[in-house]
Amino acid sequence: MMPQINTDLIKANLNRATPGESLVNDPDTPASYEKAPEFTNVTAASEFIFEKLTEEDNYMKFMEVIIQGTSLMEVAKVLVFSGFNEGRWNPDLMMLLIEPIVYILMALCERADIEFTIDGTLGEEEELDNNNKDYEILKRLQKAQRSNSIPLPAEIEQKIEDMPPPEGLEKELAKIAPEEVPEEAPLSLLSRG
Repeated sequence: MMPQINTDLIKANLNRATPGESLVNDPDTPASYEKAPEFTNVTAASEFIFEKLTEEDNYMKFMEVIIQGTSLMEVAKVLVFSGFNEGRWNPDLMMLLIEPIVYILMALCERADIEFTIDGTLGEEEELDNNNKDYEILKRLQKAQRSNSIPLPAEIEQKIEDMPPPEGLEKELAKIAPEEVPEEAPLSLLSRG
């Protein structure tokens, strides 16, 4: 009997980019990440991200996402990757921006009195995995959280202190605050009687 050929797999493999295809793309219309980046230093890029985060609409959306349990590292990684795709910074600066963005998010959450997680686990201190590629960053972030001293540039720190809470934040927070669901004890076969 002849083995069946999976034609779906063949079609899926044929619909991808050919290795080296980017080398023959039209140089007159490069992708945004193939051009010179808009920002080349951490300070300027951090200030740009801070301004984007604190815009009225964006601020509320980010606070909602954090209240719903998304870790600050996840939010920061999404922000830096989208900035890279838009051509705002190169991959090296993208990696350097993760820590300052988490510090900014920490300060904004503390200003709004919102509980947050750095890497996705709730509790006083999150357990760190030594094999995690972000281990050193997470260690510094936890130290800053414990000491209640977030290392931010003075300009950003002053802007956060001067920033009034967005109107309607309390109402929005009340709407999206996670509700506590009482856990039911699982019924074992023996307890059913």
